[in-house]
Amino acid sequence: MKILVLSDTHGWKEELVSFLNPLRSQVDLILHAGDSELAEDTNALMDVKTVAGNCDVFASFPSEEILDLGKHRIQLTHGHYEGVKSSLSELVRKAQDNGASIAIYGHTHIPKVQRVDNVITINPGSLRLPKGPFEGSYCMIELSEDKISIDYFTMNGSPIEELQARF
Repeated sequence: MKILVLSDTHGWKEELVSFLNPLRSQVDLILHAGDSELAEDTNALMDVKTVAGNCDVFASFPSEEILDLGKHRIQLTHGHYEGVKSSLSELVRKAQDNGASIAIYGHTHIPKVQRVDNVITINPGSLRLPKGPFEGSYCMIELSEDKISIDYFTMNGSPIEELQARF
């Protein structure tokens, strides 16, 4: 299964449609980790599993989604309630409590992937307002029965080699 993950697009509507349309046929699922700042019924988020971020005040997205995909359980959240800007410990604890082996979050605008206490934590970064050394980013997760591959890309599709991960 191939999953496109993005976060923190902060009001992009037409830009998000233009970005997602050519990628939709290449993936099985699209996840948005919050701060879209768009309404639930906008075309930009059609068929996109989305959670609420701290800036999503006019939408009623859930604060968290738990997805069972084959033998993998994924927790999708924005991360502001878990304090991800200072530590991933609460995010990891909640993932463990939910039985999730993968925790996807946003909020920091910094792309990052790591394993913490047997939970793979994935932040796709921000397409619109990136922070850190990378330009706007998103990631692709490929799940198989016994392997998880995470590949990061800039908005124009160039790989970010130093962020690629295999578990």
